[in-house]
Amino acid sequence: MVTGRLRFSLLGLLALGACSGHSVPSAGDSSASSGGSSSGDFAPTGGTGGAAAPSLNDDSAAEMARAAAEAHGSADSPSAGGSGVGTAGAPTASAGGAPGAATGSAPGAGGQATPLPNDAPVPSDSPATAGTASNPAPAPKTYPQHGFVVHEWGTNTVVSASNGNLEVGLHHEEEDLPGFVYDRLKTAVERTDTLDGAGGIDVKMETPVLYFYSTTAQTVHARVDFPSGVLTQWYPGVVGFKPPLLWEDVHLEQRNPPEDPAVNPAIAVNSSFCNDHYRRGGMLDWGAFELLTAPPAESMLPAAPLDEFAWSYAREVASNAVRFPDGETEKFLFYRGLSNVELPAKTLASGAGHLSIDNLSSAPLGPVFVVDVTAESGAFSVAAAGIGAGATGALEVPKESERQPLDAFTAALADAVTSALDATGLYHDEAVAMVNTWQRQWFLTPGLRVFYLAPQAWTDAVLPLTLDPIPDELVRVMVVRVELLTPEVEADDARAVELLATDAASARAHFEALGRFAEPRLRRALELAPSAAGDAYLSEFAPQVPRASGL
Repeated sequence: MVTGRLRFSLLGLLALGACSGHSVPSAGDSSASSGGSSSGDFAPTGGTGGAAAPSLNDDSAAEMARAAAEAHGSADSPSAGGSGVGTAGAPTASAGGAPGAATGSAPGAGGQATPLPNDAPVPSDSPATAGTASNPAPAPKTYPQHGFVVHEWGTNTVVSASNGNLEVGLHHEEEDLPGFVYDRLKTAVERTDTLDGAGGIDVKMETPVLYFYSTTAQTVHARVDFPSGVLTQWYPGVVGFKPPLLWEDVHLEQRNPPEDPAVNPAIAVNSSFCNDHYRRGGMLDWGAFELLTAPPAESMLPAAPLDEFAWSYAREVASNAVRFPDGETEKFLFYRGLSNVELPAKTLASGAGHLSIDNLSSAPLGPVFVVDVTAESGAFSVAAAGIGAGATGALEVPKESERQPLDAFTAALADAVTSALDATGLYHDEAVAMVNTWQRQWFLTPGLRVFYLAPQAWTDAVLPLTLDPIPDELVRVMVVRVELLTPEVEADDARAVELLATDAASARAHFEALGRFAEPRLRRALELAPSAAGDAYLSEFAPQVPRASGL
């Protein structure tokens, strides 16, 4: 079954000629039936106009009506979907960690964070909803049944050495994606009739999802750019993407299927221009799609069983359906990517429990969490006020006395993170969905980590989003997850590298237990303890173009 991961075979070294001779036509040269007419660049316009309301057959209309009644209630009166109070005026956007510009409304479809299998349940009196008779907690924020609203959440994952440098090798996956999710090569093979254009990683961008809300059916055009990296996976299908694939070899012979220099380091590029042409400048253009007036019925969505895919947690939100000309329907737009983008902050772990974070941006960071997890217990601390623009802050490492069994720890941390996300302007069910999606990786993976809410200005600069029409409200929340390598951890890894020469089985077991972080930690250990046996072991890892960031 196709999992949505990029899969490729090693190539012999290939010297590329003129880059333009090997590229796919750029997105936007002609219309594409899978997503309507598309252009490489388009200027968004305000308002909520668009095509006429989409037509539905009787069965689909009935299912949509039932879904609408369950999720939103009537648009004419306060209900489970909101209070009927709108957010009129110019588009608003909240910073990643500062309270958003929106008032609370009646509770909607959101609930408490739902743990993944083997996690503890979240108590009903979580800080996100708890209160007293004299001081009631604010009602969870929901869509107010007015205006065109777009919300996004996502994560960036990095591995930071004790000196603050980011380690490459983050292209490995923690979670399989459903088979219907597209990647660059799969798209080239399966959608050539509708597609218009088609190392190491130190930042991995994971699961940004875009939710759409409106009481009026309309046509929307969406495009996201990633100038510093490449967007590797997405759903629903797009009408164009960049950088291009390689369709011809140096002899101008057709490749079928094409190769992807963006992720395959065995394809040599012979100039900085070619490197930028094939390995940077990421873009996805979804073209035009229909925004319906209610969430989709379950039967309208491709199957993604929750016991197999965390994907379906993102569906537990009362967002409107997005439907594409080829029939693909979801509750959001999804994408994922890889890059070496400069993060808004640098985290240092100098040993003996000393942590600090430097805010490199001109905007404040949101709340900063320090999380320490073992196989049996966990503890966390939080700098709730965040870190000021350009400021450096010392971070409190959780004390041993603050450790809790994993079930109690997970529940408490889920509550705290949900509350922080609520304050950004996300709707409560969106915040809950984000926590549920990442709970196992954030809260149960052993290790010391920091995660913080990036400023929305940083997200807008790194991932420019173009929407037509312009939404009345746009909230983009990106959480940066930093896996910290303390000097003590690095020393353990270096000893394991040295052991490769005398007890390879034990040394390999040490790194294999690290899962997706085995490669970046091995690379750091080899920096500290060079080893021919370690280099040989590293060569067994699936190669990727060097990048340190994942989205």
